[in-house]
Amino acid sequence: MYSASNCTLTDVQKSMTCTKELLEKTLDCLQEKTMSVLNTFAVPQNDEAVQNLLQNFEEARNMFEDLDTTHKMCKHFSVKLSLIKPTEIFLGYRGDTGRKLGTSSQALAADTCQYIPISETVKFLFRNEHMQAFYRQSFDSHDGKMYDYCDGLNFKRHELYKKHPNALQIQLYFDDLETTNPLGSKTKIHRMGAVYFCIRNLPAEFNSALANIHLCLLFNSIDKETYGFEKIFAPLLDDLKLLETRGIQVNIGGQETILFGTICILTADNLGCHSLGGFVESFSANKFCHFCMVDKQMAQKEFDDDKTELRNKENYQLHVAQENPSATGVKGDSCLNSLKYFHITENVCVDVMHDILEGVAPLEVKLMLQHFIYVEKLFTLEQLNDKITSFDYGYANGKNKPSIILNLRTGENPVKQTASQMWCLLLFLPLLIGDFVSEESQHWQLFLLLRNICDIAFAPVITKGMAFYLKQLIIDHHNLFKILYPERNLIPKHHFMTHYWRLMIQFGPLVKLWCMRFEGKHGPLKRQAHIVCNFINISKTLAYKHQLSSMYTWKFGDPLKRHVTMTNTLQVAVGSLVKCDMFIEKMAAFGHDLNILSMVSVANCVSVFGHSYRPSCVLSLRCDLDKECLFGETVYIVPFCDREEVLVFLRILTVKYFNDHLHTYVIEKTNEFQMINLKDATDVVPLCLYKLSDSEVHLFTKYKLIA
Repeated sequence: MYSASNCTLTDVQKSMTCTKELLEKTLDCLQEKTMSVLNTFAVPQNDEAVQNLLQNFEEARNMFEDLDTTHKMCKHFSVKLSLIKPTEIFLGYRGDTGRKLGTSSQALAADTCQYIPISETVKFLFRNEHMQAFYRQSFDSHDGKMYDYCDGLNFKRHELYKKHPNALQIQLYFDDLETTNPLGSKTKIHRMGAVYFCIRNLPAEFNSALANIHLCLLFNSIDKETYGFEKIFAPLLDDLKLLETRGIQVNIGGQETILFGTICILTADNLGCHSLGGFVESFSANKFCHFCMVDKQMAQKEFDDDKTELRNKENYQLHVAQENPSATGVKGDSCLNSLKYFHITENVCVDVMHDILEGVAPLEVKLMLQHFIYVEKLFTLEQLNDKITSFDYGYANGKNKPSIILNLRTGENPVKQTASQMWCLLLFLPLLIGDFVSEESQHWQLFLLLRNICDIAFAPVITKGMAFYLKQLIIDHHNLFKILYPERNLIPKHHFMTHYWRLMIQFGPLVKLWCMRFEGKHGPLKRQAHIVCNFINISKTLAYKHQLSSMYTWKFGDPLKRHVTMTNTLQVAVGSLVKCDMFIEKMAAFGHDLNILSMVSVANCVSVFGHSYRPSCVLSLRCDLDKECLFGETVYIVPFCDREEVLVFLRILTVKYFNDHLHTYVIEKTNEFQMINLKDATDVVPLCLYKLSDSEVHLFTKYKLIA
């Protein structure tokens, strides 16, 4: 109960008190009736069985004896359930006002931060059998495709991973989060700095779960200006240095094993990268990029990063020594550079969520809509909003349905959407307004170039060829932007996109390293802060609550298990199913011997790894770089939870052609059927079919698919 983000310690204590009172009254009543029955049958009270029964009653009354105080509760969690308590790190003193006996006086208050030892967290995780099993597996690719960080050049050239191929690949994330109303008077006063990490040795589908993102540092953001990152990060860096050189001892498969590891990659938004990396924290500075030495003027006309001077260890240290931020873009050395296997110029990646979905896409969609509505007058803002609100996005996209656009004439960002909503708007705009727009429109061509860029940037599986193609797409996109909007400057996030192709080759698919899931980790902390409403040492409260939640999830759940959940499952006779003869034939290929009288469980909805599958949803069966694709429309879903297996009976859908103007596949249904195991689908994301006024059936994928 206490591990829940919406529950306070007071709530737990009240619930415990009420439960104890109810239990005592119930036990008193039961004991009284029991003794009455024993007396009726003249059973002596000194009988051993009676004494044992009375002892059981007494023990039941003291059920909460080890948990009835905060101290006892904390001790119980630590001893019995391996709770890793946050360590309070002293930073310094600040002036404060104290009240004693009704009189206010000045006093010194301690500034502290909360550190959860990363070595203890790793030991705790490796007590899980599934973690041990995944650690012993190898996930590097041998088919020329890149699935994760371990397929990139950075991993293959890394000195530690050459010596210890199974060393821990730690992805570090840093960001600030607002624990109060961002528009209120306490903004920035209670803003927290959070450092999370995840272990990239796991399969990607598990790393997207919030339970596999772990907190290691929590501090007041104001303190980083006062004490600097060096002092705040000191305990974390000390643990990482030990992990790099001596390793930590864990038990894997019954054998004591030394685990080595290091930070393989740092993820943050652009401001976080600059502040932690020692770069200038203003993007209007002349040298604003943390990847190269381009200046503001050159960034408006040079879109090939092969023609720019890239930052590296040597010129970074030279810039640190020069102490000239305006000329070099470097304010000082990063504390992370003290690690043996990490450098800020080699182990930092971009974040496609902040760059595209919260930067480039809102700007360009605004400019395009302004042109179509107010210059070409193809449609009105009211018509667009009617389309946005009335369009059927399908069950898979309903949660991310875009909000209406109130005013496109404002100088601020009028396309106010969350990152997920912006991605949804990018996907559906062709279906919403494509029939209004001419195929020759250059503004539409700019939008389609952005869609093609997103298709590759958000792809979970890539090739080096796709990375080089992305490079040319971005060059063409930026050149066309400057032609269409010569009076506007490209924003810094436009420039960061020019480095995508290189970083993709270095680190693998960029979407596997973005900040989306890490920012989702902020949610529970924010909710806890709003519910607790006590900001005296709020970092300690939030860190402790987080650790309780993590302990509960890993002790009583299993974040590394493929959970299959179902709703509305029906037992039906095979003979009652449409195409039952084909269904029987296809099931036999999976070892299920059925006949028309057999009963089988058919589900209306199955959820696996956060994706929900229903009849009529579409799965990708095959897709290659030439857009030769094959899809299947779900007819029946047959789950086997005991084996963590989901079989799907599909109607085959073929592609008639690819509609470049709408960026969709035009689909044709066939009379062919197929049975697949869900895990064997080309992509796990369920798709939907859309029928437009031209009576043709359209389908689009959220990103580039290869198989």
